[in-house]
Amino acid sequence: MLKTHQALGLATWALMAATVTIGQLNYNELYGGGGGSRKWQSAHTLLVISTSAAFLGTGALSILAPKPYARPLRFDTALVHRIATAGATLGMLTEIGLGLFTHAREQAGNPHDLQALARTHQIIGYSTFGLLTVAATVWIF
Repeated sequence: MLKTHQALGLATWALMAATVTIGQLNYNELYGGGGGSRKWQSAHTLLVISTSAAFLGTGALSILAPKPYARPLRFDTALVHRIATAGATLGMLTEIGLGLFTHAREQAGNPHDLQALARTHQIIGYSTFGLLTVAATVWIF
């Protein structure tokens, strides 16, 4: 289970990297003077769904894995990994909620604060990706 968790965790990180990259291209197109087309939107949506499913699967493996022995709580790489993944979980949940909210406002024809909402979504996305990077790095190195 641990090896599967690690492999799926790295796959999740790669998917998140792609999601952030395509999300940035989408943001540039819509709000950064790119012409306003939605050519990146479908790819971003597909990556969001894929990343979320991989993140959920990785988390489920972590929660369901048997504990081989009792470990006292102490500051080590395992604790840093747990803190980073807890923060990433909050970030992922916030991203999904904010993304759906922003999309619903846009679809309803309410352009008020769309750029500010998209910018907030972007910042949280980069922060979440950073937390996933910390979580992966403490185990790899």
